Amino acid sequence: MTMNDDDDLSHERRGRTMKNRILVQTFPNPTIREFHSTWQISEARSKSFERPLRDSSTPHLKEIGDPGTKMIQDLFAITGITEVLIKLYSARIYLGAAFAWEDVQASILDVLKASCPPDVSADDIEVTGWPKEDARQQTAQVMIRPGLIREVSLEEADQLEEGS
Repeated sequence: MTMNDDDDLSHERRGRTMKNRILVQTFPNPTIREFHSTWQISEARSKSFERPLRDSSTPHLKEIGDPGTKMIQDLFAITGITEVLIKLYSARIYLGAAFAWEDVQASILDVLKASCPPDVSADDIEVTGWPKEDARQQTAQVMIRPGLIREVSLEEADQLEEGS
């Protein structure tokens, strides 16, 4: 199945209309953000590209398809982006440590919006942040005892820290 198949690109599922959305996920590492979309942006499950693109990137660009290739090229035209990991519905972007997301995020969103299917207006795309209450973002690794590290909720980590 390719990105041009109606089933993959349709923003209607089982008779319900999906909102067109880009969800911005932040990470503890401030140089990384992942931009999730409700439309397929790559034909390959996962491919990583580093700046500058090299001739050896050509086969991988072909695997992600024409819209994904254009998106990668447009993203690397933005100063500060050092690496992009593209997946079916998301792009994880690595920014050089001296750069600020506030300076580049609007341009990144413009590139992602340009990758949307022809039947979706870029003006109708909602951009939201990652839900703060999501447990996947609210965890920490804690050393229980030497040699035993466990991932716990931030609340539990605070309790463990208070108890030590």
